[in-house]
Amino acid sequence: MMEPTPQPSTSFSSDAVRQGIVIRLYRPSDAAAIRQIAFETADRGQSMTHMLDDRELIADVLVDYYRRYEPETLWVAESEDRVVGYLTGSLKSGQYRQRMAWNILPAAAGQAVARGLLWQRQSWRLARAGVDTWWRGGLGRDVDLKRYPAHLHINIKEGFRSQRLGHALVERFMAQAAGAGLRGVHAGVREDNVGACGFFKRMGFTALTRHPVVLPTRDSYQLHYTIIYGKTLI
Repeated sequence: MMEPTPQPSTSFSSDAVRQGIVIRLYRPSDAAAIRQIAFETADRGQSMTHMLDDRELIADVLVDYYRRYEPETLWVAESEDRVVGYLTGSLKSGQYRQRMAWNILPAAAGQAVARGLLWQRQSWRLARAGVDTWWRGGLGRDVDLKRYPAHLHINIKEGFRSQRLGHALVERFMAQAAGAGLRGVHAGVREDNVGACGFFKRMGFTALTRHPVVLPTRDSYQLHYTIIYGKTLI
C-alpha cells in the first residue's frame, strides 16, 4: 500500500466553505469515520438499509480500494477534529477496476457470507436486481479512460451540505489530477439525484453516457439510470 504524500492542510475561509472546515489528505485514523459516512450516505445521501443492512459490506465496497491502494488521492473535510465528508478519488481507474474485481469485491463478499449474508432476504433481492441490471446492459460503463482516466465520488454528512465542501474537495482532487498530467476525470451519479447532477454541471462536467440500474424497493424493483459525467482537465 502506498503511503499518502505529506501535504499541508488547507483551511477555507467563510466565503468558500463554513469557517473552521479543513480539507486535508486521508490519514489511517480516519478509516472508521469515512466508513460510517459511507454507510449513512450510500443511497443519494441517505442510508441504504432498506436495500441492504450490512454496514461492513457497504463500507468495504465504497471505500476500501481507495484507502488501501490510493490513499494519496483520498481527501477528507474536517470540522472541529471530526471528519464530516470525504472524496474518494483515483488517478488509475484501470487499476481500480482490476483491484475491485480481483481483490476488494471477493474479500468483501466472503466476509459478508461469513457474517450470514446468504440467510438474509435482502441479499437475494439485491442479487436479483444485480442480475436484472446486467441483463439490461447496465454493468458496462463505456468511459474512455484515455480521455477521462481519473474518477471521483463524494459523500458529506447531513448538516454539512450546501456549504461548498463538495466544491472544495472536487477542486482539490482535480488540481491533483491535472498536476499528474491526466486529461480528464469522470463521476457516476444516479439520474434521480437531482442535487448531485446539478452540482457536477455547475462544476463544468458534461454527461458522457447513461446506464440502467435496477434496485429493490421495499416491495418490488425499480429501474433507475446512472449518468456518467466527465470533465476535461488539460
